[in-house]
Amino acid sequence: MESRTAVVEEAGSLSHDLVAQPLKLLPFLMLSAWCGLVSGLLEVGAIILRKQALDFNRLYWMSRHFVWLVPLINLLIFLILGMVLSVLVWRWESRGRWLGIRLLCALTVLPLIWAALNRIYGPAGFLVALGVATIITDRAGDLLSSLTPAVTGR
Repeated sequence: MESRTAVVEEAGSLSHDLVAQPLKLLPFLMLSAWCGLVSGLLEVGAIILRKQALDFNRLYWMSRHFVWLVPLINLLIFLILGMVLSVLVWRWESRGRWLGIRLLCALTVLPLIWAALNRIYGPAGFLVALGVATIITDRAGDLLSSLTPAVTGR
């Protein structure tokens, strides 16, 4: 039979581990929020630049609130994705971080490319934008991994 102090010490260490675990996932969730905001602002910038520079019809054909709605929607999408990826990172430490960072980088650049290449319709436009985003983020994921030790856990 164990003594009462051993049980209390064991329970204390277990609760300390449970408190420390969410603090490891918080930087990854913050990174996904920042990626969502950056993605939304890049998408709005691409839409405005494309309409002003390339299109003959300069009407936006969308609500005047798209300037703040697009970044807000991207923030919400990336926060949900960040929660899912945080579970992935919690479950598979190094592979989850590696995959999560590269997925966030690719999805951050994807709306910008998709908004800029709006003449390519349907699945072909998505595949082209995804391919270009993957090429761009191949090096950016390595750079982001080296710059954010809190996210990579190194």
